[in-house]
Amino acid sequence: FQYFAEVVGRYPTSAKYWKKYAEWEIASGRYDLALQVFHRCVFHVLNVDLWKLYVLFMVTWRPLHEALAAYEAAIELVGQDVRSTTLWTDFIAILKRWHNARARDVKRERVVSGQIAPLVRAEACEALRRLETQAAAESVRETVGTGPQSDKAVEEAVKSMTSEDKSKLLDAKLSALDLPAAEKVGGVDPELIRSAYVRAVCTPLDDIVSVWAGWGNFEADFSNKGLAAKVMAQFQPRYEAARKVAGELQKLYDGLDTTQPALPVKAMTTTMAQNLRKKWNTILLYEKSNPLAFPPNNLGARVAFVYQQCLLQCGYHVDFGFGFCTWLDQTGQQAEALQVLEVVVRRYAPKDVLLRLTLAQIHEERSDGDAAAAEYESILADSVDLCPLALIHLLRLLRRTKPDPGHARKRFLEAVGTKHCTWEVFVAFARSEWHDFGCRATAEGIIKQAVSLFGKVETRVHVAYSEFLMLVNDVAEARRVLSTAVQQFSPSTRPEDYGFLLGRAEHLEERYGTTDSVRALAPYRARLEALQNGTVLNKQAKLFAGGASYETLQKRFAVVGVKPPSGCDKPETVEQANDEEVEMPDFSNSNEPAKPRDLGMLHRLAAQKVVPQGLVNLMAVLPFWPGKVEQQYVDYFLQVLLGAKLPQVSIDLNQAAGALRRRRGLHLNPAMSIGMEEEAAEPAPKKAKTEVIPAVSVP
Repeated sequence: FQYFAEVVGRYPTSAKYWKKYAEWEIASGRYDLALQVFHRCVFHVLNVDLWKLYVLFMVTWRPLHEALAAYEAAIELVGQDVRSTTLWTDFIAILKRWHNARARDVKRERVVSGQIAPLVRAEACEALRRLETQAAAESVRETVGTGPQSDKAVEEAVKSMTSEDKSKLLDAKLSALDLPAAEKVGGVDPELIRSAYVRAVCTPLDDIVSVWAGWGNFEADFSNKGLAAKVMAQFQPRYEAARKVAGELQKLYDGLDTTQPALPVKAMTTTMAQNLRKKWNTILLYEKSNPLAFPPNNLGARVAFVYQQCLLQCGYHVDFGFGFCTWLDQTGQQAEALQVLEVVVRRYAPKDVLLRLTLAQIHEERSDGDAAAAEYESILADSVDLCPLALIHLLRLLRRTKPDPGHARKRFLEAVGTKHCTWEVFVAFARSEWHDFGCRATAEGIIKQAVSLFGKVETRVHVAYSEFLMLVNDVAEARRVLSTAVQQFSPSTRPEDYGFLLGRAEHLEERYGTTDSVRALAPYRARLEALQNGTVLNKQAKLFAGGASYETLQKRFAVVGVKPPSGCDKPETVEQANDEEVEMPDFSNSNEPAKPRDLGMLHRLAAQKVVPQGLVNLMAVLPFWPGKVEQQYVDYFLQVLLGAKLPQVSIDLNQAAGALRRRRGLHLNPAMSIGMEEEAAEPAPKKAKTEVIPAVSVP
């Protein structure tokens, strides 16, 4: 007992271990304890194999009405699983047997609306056999009583009964069972059985073909063949779609053991984790594609069910849990989404600060400021490492939810000196004091305290101080703070942080300093570069501090997002275009729309006078057509184009024809012209004059 208790406590979502636990209790004869085990797991571990064991236990050892209730719960909770065919067929077989038992109990033949309704064929199944045995045991127990000795007598009496005797006892109990689904006249409402069949044949099941055949037999028993065919024809398309989807799902689930426990990512091999994630990602993407064409509500419920099954194995992969949360949120189930996020955070990711901050923010958005503050405080209490973000967001929450600024200030003073109160907390709180209350003295005092506490080891706190001084328009003091910090720190301690500090100082001096102040920073830059490159310090200052490239120069001289124009921003020159191997685009297929890459080719070919510039301009103004172009529209466009007055364009046709022959093997007539002036052929130069191709101008 202790072993199983520890195992299911460590892996509470593993159907594999819950099944073993329940089977051990059943094998030990402790049926009441086995029932308790089932009730602890089946309603939150939605695994079809676990539920199959549960319903068989119920029909074997529990009263009849409890067994029927278990089957109804199984259909509602895991009936969407592709492997749940036996749950559906057993449930429908029990309903049929129930109907026949009540029909036989009537002294005369069952009459409904003046017509004689025959009995229906009830398929034999393991569940019915166990129900017969249980009914026989209950009947004997009513005679001999209960107790250790009576249990043995009951067992011997049941063994001595024939199958026919057990069947009669079950029919008697089913006939006496009075539930809303049963008719007082006798039998079960056929609509209850029919609705169960309809739900089953519209659900992708691994043996859906046999379910469809069983429905056909049922309709034939209750009505004539013509009416049965008419009823089933209404659902034929949905059945065919479900059968197709069932085949796809069987392929997707192949090789996936859904009873395995959820393991932490670190406890899994890389290959195992990748394969598991790939399997469930593929299944979820397929289900979200809505292959059954469900309406939004039904699709949301089905995908939510798949997510629940996925988390039984991938709970520690927090992106699946967050994906489930967002899916519920998108389908309008905000309360359920919050519950899922809480479960993911508490059970699988208690150290995930991002998810916990998200949870606190959701509490605040739902007007529950106290719960949000409690979550922030819990993060601070649980975090072993530094977590300044939780403290910063807690202070911001207090500022937003408490009108009196004293609450936030009091909590800040309480945090000063704790491990979570880093210099970032000081800076964030100081900015809040300045922006929200306009109190420079208080804000500057807070930042100065941060500089005094962390300024000897943290370069960025000096940068933050200078940024605050720029906010309050104290440029001179901001320059002084950065210049002092540059001289205080050594580049050999932390080169990256020192480079950031030096870069900010250079940026500030270039905009607001003097020429001398800019020059004063050059030796520090040279020392840093020598350290980074492992070279000897050059006493002569470089022309380009910090390296030379077009990107760095543009950033250096850019102001308010305006960058200086550069030759690197211009199109390719004609010389560069000639050096490339350019393939002539094929425009013979009218069904192919013009693409942006073809325009680039035309620009370069136009510069070589292989293609008229007018064609380039025309393609530039034509709209992009994503689909197929009908021939009639092409003819109409050409008719309008040929009837329009176009400017005269000169082109060397010999050169154009030669270029086309070389590239496409085309045989063109050099003498042909369409509204063009012929020019004498001149020998083409080997390389065109280097010039910038002008941009296409659209009139």
